[in-house]
Amino acid sequence: MLSAATSLPACAGLHQHSPAVVKKDPVRLKLDNVDDMIFTASVVVSGEKVHPIMDTGSFELVLFEHGCAGCSGDHTYFNRAKAGKDFKEMGIEAQQSYGSGTAYSSAVQSGVSLDSLYSGKQQMFWLAHDVYMDTYLDDSFGGVFGLGPPASALAFAVEELKAAEDWVNDLDKDERGQYQDALDSMRQVVKLDRKEKPWLDSARVNIFSICLLPGTGKSGVLVLNDEAPASRSWVPVHGDFWQLDVAKTSIGDTEASACTAIVDSGTSLIGAPSDFLESVEAMVEDLDAKYGCQDLSQWPRFEVVLKGGQSLTLDPSSYVAEFDMYASDEDEIAQAANEKVMKFMPHLDRASQRLRRSNASSTVCAAAMFSMDFALDDSDGCQFLFGLPIFREYYIMHKIKGTGKSGDMAFAKGDKNCELVDQTDMQAARKSAGPLKVDPKKIRIPSLGLNGRRPHLRTGFGGA
Repeated sequence: MLSAATSLPACAGLHQHSPAVVKKDPVRLKLDNVDDMIFTASVVVSGEKVHPIMDTGSFELVLFEHGCAGCSGDHTYFNRAKAGKDFKEMGIEAQQSYGSGTAYSSAVQSGVSLDSLYSGKQQMFWLAHDVYMDTYLDDSFGGVFGLGPPASALAFAVEELKAAEDWVNDLDKDERGQYQDALDSMRQVVKLDRKEKPWLDSARVNIFSICLLPGTGKSGVLVLNDEAPASRSWVPVHGDFWQLDVAKTSIGDTEASACTAIVDSGTSLIGAPSDFLESVEAMVEDLDAKYGCQDLSQWPRFEVVLKGGQSLTLDPSSYVAEFDMYASDEDEIAQAANEKVMKFMPHLDRASQRLRRSNASSTVCAAAMFSMDFALDDSDGCQFLFGLPIFREYYIMHKIKGTGKSGDMAFAKGDKNCELVDQTDMQAARKSAGPLKVDPKKIRIPSLGLNGRRPHLRTGFGGA
């Protein structure tokens, strides 16, 4: 659900990483589908079972605490009163910012395991005691489990600290004092991130894969320590995210070239440059009038050509959906969540206004994409974000370097049970699906990083 897509300075040598170990057997975990907008997994933390979003767009484990301010219906959240003896406070406070809101958290430690896979040590994570989200927050998920490149947690903490220090140094001398506590807090976070590792690193996971079962309302699979295919189709990744170079993207006559794309399992839809989205918006209106929105078999597929020549193709349901625009009319919290979504999807707001004027049905057929120009404060060039739609089409493998940085990715074919059926044919071939039925308030927009990395991310800075 999370950073600036432009590459940030490398921080080689800042993190101490584990030596190579004997390959562990693959561990397959079920991913639970929540309204086709997020996928969660069961994680045992200090003896308690929690259900965070499994998010390749963030890097750390952040859990919501039972009774947290700004939370409601939180009976699935982590309860420190029920934690085991391994649970302990670390005495550091921080702030995590997501595209959908902000969490104020305490650094804590305990055992953290996914099925049979355990890091073998106390795992540091953030326990959020104050949560202020613009999106509709219920207990359908209890936090965010970062599956982004492990080294990026420290890289971003260092980047944030430097940006904050530079900003404070530019202030008048008599203004600087009010920010010293915030700077000290950020320095503590950097020190902590140098010492502690994200779970993927602690558990020595070198390869993991995500696959979603075909069709709506279906579950998915997370495979930890997956078997690397004997294939030449690994795609180079760069930057602090699972970020690819894209030679060309196209939907019918709408095209973009020389782009980059982040692949993010924590984001519900696809993000695109505003000019690309505007063309798709017009195309969706025309095709809806011509073919209707129920049968997408006549609609063009979403074609993606990666740098190096590999082609990916996504079902039309990746870029068009039926939105229930009246689902939140009587709920003030839901209305506020809708307003946040409309900021990223202004075309959906326009479609909603047309719908209300016509007194038609409650659903509208519209582009299921958001603007990256709104998602990224410092967007530069052609930038896409491929959220859950690409995981519905492909069995996606992620390789982590020994340094904890992003390695390569592979886009393979999975069968109806999300088993890898052909390790050399990397072209998916699933039947055309119908459109998703989407309640806008449940859309998860990009989280931490795609909010733009600014000095206030962890400590409440303003004015950056």
